[in-house]
Amino acid sequence: MAGSSLVSFNKPALNPDQLLAKLEAQGVVVHDRAGALAYLSYVGGYRLKGYWFHLIDPVSRRFRVPVSFEAIIDRCEFDLGLRKITFGALARIEAACRASFSNVLSRRYGPHWFLDAQVLKPSLRFGLGGVLQSIEKGVMRGQGGKRDAGVGFLKHYVTKYSDPYLPPSWGVAESVTFGFWSRIFGILRSSEDKAEIALLLNVDHSPVFASWLHSLTHLRNTVCHHGRLLGRSLAFPPMPYKRKGLHFPQSEGNTFFVRAAVINCLLRAVPLSSRWTQELEELFHRYPTVDPKDVGFSRGWADSELWVK
Repeated sequence: MAGSSLVSFNKPALNPDQLLAKLEAQGVVVHDRAGALAYLSYVGGYRLKGYWFHLIDPVSRRFRVPVSFEAIIDRCEFDLGLRKITFGALARIEAACRASFSNVLSRRYGPHWFLDAQVLKPSLRFGLGGVLQSIEKGVMRGQGGKRDAGVGFLKHYVTKYSDPYLPPSWGVAESVTFGFWSRIFGILRSSEDKAEIALLLNVDHSPVFASWLHSLTHLRNTVCHHGRLLGRSLAFPPMPYKRKGLHFPQSEGNTFFVRAAVINCLLRAVPLSSRWTQELEELFHRYPTVDPKDVGFSRGWADSELWVK
């Protein structure tokens, strides 16, 4: 292409020893060489770079201040721990959403409400065909196992019943994604349906609940695909919810902390055990070299209005 600034890629692949030597030349201090090589071999230099790139001077390509490889490992392990506890918290919220959607809509419209065109107001982005395709794919996946109780129900249904061809809502709920419920909420015709579902999670403003579902769906996908949370700007900020004290500057909407506060608010609405706050505090305590500000947490965060209400 004439005038293009693109160039050919010509960087060589480095083995762990070569990459570690390069890092040492850039200012990394290595106390445990075997441990560093193990991380470079089995985690990978490219992934680990996400935990050190912000420390590099863009001009000199050297670390601004000396940093130990062990500190880089701590950042990586902290991020792994954060994804783990976040996944657990989101799993609890996802289960609550599945049950809430299924219970409200099944009681009001019957257990096959998703086959009723009057329940949903489809859009070009998510039409009735997309709804049914998502359910069909989920049910097909769900029939692949033999031992799981939920899977067993799906196999039982399709081998015993011919009409309707899809299982009832409580079976479908176990086979579709969190993102499916976020999209379903957006195309429900009845504002009463939306309000009742949202209120079960203690949110009395449907647009707020819709934005939270969308934001947490993206967060869940990031976590499930091993995406980095530490030092990352996250997309799809959740809407503030002033009645619950969740008001924050727009500039902070991309932080993990805002999403953590939303998770906390939703978990407090579910009368089941949760250690979300304690798990976060324990994680920060376990990795004191990691600055909580790198995930948007400030000092005294657990006592802030944004968290406790």
